[in-house]
Amino acid sequence: MATKCAHSEEGGLHKAALARLEASGLKLTPVRRRILSFLTRSHGPFTIEEIHEGLSGLDCNLVTVYRTLASLEEAGLVRKYEIGDRVARFEYLCSEHPHHHLICTQCKKIEVLDADILSPVRKLARQRGFVSLSASVDIFGLCEDCDA
Repeated sequence: MATKCAHSEEGGLHKAALARLEASGLKLTPVRRRILSFLTRSHGPFTIEEIHEGLSGLDCNLVTVYRTLASLEEAGLVRKYEIGDRVARFEYLCSEHPHHHLICTQCKKIEVLDADILSPVRKLARQRGFVSLSASVDIFGLCEDCDA
């Protein structure tokens, strides 16, 4: 389900995430560090349960993971996704790696679309005076397996 993030090579993305966390004013707790490590190693978005499972060896419960994700979302480090199945999913918010998602409406499989298809739209918005732009595209359809 998760794919390796090409932009996280040699821990650069993780180091940048930790620097952003420190700049946000939040404490560098072990749970925050591990969640950011998990989210910067692979593409998501991931459910809370998937993130919790990815924190093997760290003693924390689902409530702690949820609260930590909420604080990271509030700090602008994590984005919450909802794809129509009432399950919250989270992904590291990285302006250095614009990408979008292909989402199967049947099995809820999510694939990363490594392309910045909104670049022309952001450029147009900047020309019209908009700053701090945030945009995403999620494309819904049937994956190959579900269409068979």
